[in-house]
Amino acid sequence: MELDPSTDEFRKAGIMKIEHCLSFMQSYWKGYSASAARRKKEWIELLNDLERLPFKFRINELRKEIKIMWDKCYKSEQERKLFPEFYTDNYSESLLMKHREELEKLNAFYLQHQELIDLLLKYEEMCKCVTNIQKQTQNPERLFKNRGAQLLKEEHDRKMVARIPHMQNIILKAIRKKESEGIIFLIYGQHFSDVIKQHNTKIEEKKAVKRLSVRSASLRGSVLKRCRTMDNIRISDCLPRNSNRRSVQQAEMK
Repeated sequence: MELDPSTDEFRKAGIMKIEHCLSFMQSYWKGYSASAARRKKEWIELLNDLERLPFKFRINELRKEIKIMWDKCYKSEQERKLFPEFYTDNYSESLLMKHREELEKLNAFYLQHQELIDLLLKYEEMCKCVTNIQKQTQNPERLFKNRGAQLLKEEHDRKMVARIPHMQNIILKAIRKKESEGIIFLIYGQHFSDVIKQHNTKIEEKKAVKRLSVRSASLRGSVLKRCRTMDNIRISDCLPRNSNRRSVQQAEMK
């Protein structure tokens, strides 16, 4: 039966094997030659690495959970750097305990603000609908396949987008209530009011780009139409008129 590398049994078995090898090879390391000392040092380093191995597995697993909770709790890069132990590779029991404590803090934070976090998740879904609508309007072939389902989806997205201002007000009230209690809740290091401003600015910028593209397309169409008209005029000017043509024919007959 193979042992799990992340368990204490694996560590103890490996240590016992290395210790046995060390005691067995001790007889061959006679004297204090440089080569004997070097070989002994290599084996001792291997023993120390093996002792740290289960801590590495556990800590890496905890780091995965911590990263997930950082994202769920909207922690910024600056806030994440407040836990420098996350970035060290000096694996030990002490480091393992610090990671457990950090994860407990994040879980407690999430439970404390779960209602607000759920509102923010709904808000994110609404904001995605804005992007969906913009993509849909840019795809003229969207109604040729499964038209009914596509129209229903577009109607659903429009209703979600219409609810965005109302959801923004709800979240702002919830955050201000926490602030009145001395609790500062930031979204990736920003106040939610700044997040709203950025969101509205992006929407206005996209609308401006769309208006500009429509204007440019209209201008190009107008220019092309004028060019075609000019070409037609030039061509008609080069053709002889009917009256002139008849006069020429009569002169030739005489």
